[in-house]
Amino acid sequence: MEITKLENRDILIEQTKKDDERSDLKQHADKMLRDFEKFNDHSSNRAIWELVQNACDLTIECEIEIDYRYNKISFTHNGKPFDTKSLISLIKQVSGKYGIQDEDDIPEVGKYGTGFLTTHSFGRKFIIDSVLDTGSYYIPIQKFEIDRTPKTWELLSDNISAQKKRVYNILESANSIDSIEPKTIFTYLPETPKEFEYIDKSLENLDDYIPLVFTINERLKKVTIIGKDDTITNYTFQEKNKVDNAKNINLYQTIISKDGSPIH
Repeated sequence: MEITKLENRDILIEQTKKDDERSDLKQHADKMLRDFEKFNDHSSNRAIWELVQNACDLTIECEIEIDYRYNKISFTHNGKPFDTKSLISLIKQVSGKYGIQDEDDIPEVGKYGTGFLTTHSFGRKFIIDSVLDTGSYYIPIQKFEIDRTPKTWELLSDNISAQKKRVYNILESANSIDSIEPKTIFTYLPETPKEFEYIDKSLENLDDYIPLVFTINERLKKVTIIGKDDTITNYTFQEKNKVDNAKNINLYQTIISKDGSPIH
């Protein structure tokens, strides 16, 4: 009888802990679900902008690759890696940098925040391949799944909790490495017709959109687009020149190349 009471008490304690954590995560889950309902035909362009902007926040020599093959979209950048705080922030979807920032190294342009949720127009489930910077050594992050497909806050909160625990498991058991090549990959896994449509729409607009992003963000140096048919298009920053004018306004012309040919 005493053993049964102890077992029941253990079950009660575990359920209480689970309910308490669910309650703590409810605000994060609710906000995600509300924002998912706001996706529209402009979300795909906003999503690309958010991915590019966030990548440029993590390096002053930003190089990006967007891969549309295999019925999904992958976004790769060479910015600084995650630390534990930033990875947990991403899982909970709270504002903050997804990488360690040196105060005198990379001045901030913007912060990760709710705008990043627009990238879920490409799929509410995505995979992260990157590196975790502990401050003294690195730990590979391999096929770390972020699953935001649940339709209720209770189930979404459970997913957030499970993903947080996986970070702890990585810290406890994953092998460390001494050096890295900066590389982070977000791979979105579309499941609904609308998500596939948003991915297609983002590809259609890139030829007009990418030159504009180069003009706005000076940290962006190269963008490589791999199409569904394996075609590769390279956009590369060339130079930025001041344009003389009668009113002495600070005007500049940004010159980039597309597959080696200059465009203005």
